[in-house]
Amino acid sequence: ARPGRRLTISPDGDRLITGWIESVRHQGGSRWKITALSVIGQFLSGRHMGGIYESVPSADVYAELLQGTTYVIDDAVAKATVSGYLPIAVRRDNLMQLLMVTGATLRADENGKIYISAMNPNVSGVIGADRCYIGGSVEESTPVDGLQLTEHNYFKSGESVVLFEDGVDGEEFLEFSEPH
Repeated sequence: ARPGRRLTISPDGDRLITGWIESVRHQGGSRWKITALSVIGQFLSGRHMGGIYESVPSADVYAELLQGTTYVIDDAVAKATVSGYLPIAVRRDNLMQLLMVTGATLRADENGKIYISAMNPNVSGVIGADRCYIGGSVEESTPVDGLQLTEHNYFKSGESVVLFEDGVDGEEFLEFSEPH
């Protein structure tokens, strides 16, 4: 499912990123514009149909999201269970949600193989003041004077609700504005 040829950017000999070339355009003289997707960028195509999950092994949900990709998942992450709602969304968005819920991190090697592992709870380093810089640009908008946080809890119920009554000739995809 990856586009084109592999592109590896390695300044100073350390691999910074590996991506897959989508397009190469000559812009004149010795200038070229190369557009590439990272390993995670490939999940911007294709939608995940989401769903309401109740104590489902996270390995099953990762399998839905990473279908067609070579990956390895840490046993601790694979055994975690997922309960809740994932909307119909781009696969990358639901992958980010699942990583957050399972306390996992994702990395890829230079060949594009994905590794999902539990986050290390130990502090591995501190970014010192000498590595922090002031600059760039910041856009200020209207100041915030409050915040309202709403939590939703989705679960399967025994109730039956009629959502669609029209006849269907063949196969039809129905998408509702909220989970059912």
